[in-house]
Amino acid sequence: MNINKLKAAEREFLAQYPDGFEDEALIKIAKRHNMSKHVAFAQEHIGPDSGSNVEKAIANIVLLISRSSMVSFFEKPKFKDLVARLDAHQKAFLVDSMLALIHGDQQSGFDGVVDILRQEKLARWSLTTIVPAYYEQTMPYL
Repeated sequence: MNINKLKAAEREFLAQYPDGFEDEALIKIAKRHNMSKHVAFAQEHIGPDSGSNVEKAIANIVLLISRSSMVSFFEKPKFKDLVARLDAHQKAFLVDSMLALIHGDQQSGFDGVVDILRQEKLARWSLTTIVPAYYEQTMPYL
């Protein structure tokens, strides 16, 4: 990770939104994306224990991605088709990786999610990070 680029991006962000994520302009944008609804769904259905039922967990991940306005209209069906073609072992690996990304070893979780998504050239930032972004969200409008 390039810390200098990260710090530069942070400075630019704070120059545009001085109050950070509590800035009124960002709150308005977030409301248009149903953030509170998606955050609540993620926090309820993709918790640390959700991996015990792989089929239910994978269905919840697909549902959250398919409802997200931040994932491309074209990526959603491709992701759903990819998941449908995965065998039980691969689905479990995807669920375990996603849960590790959110609740455990982020690097190995990220690598695992990317490995699965690479199969169909879907290893894009939006698909890789949207579920953890919803789960970890603590925006003030919730």
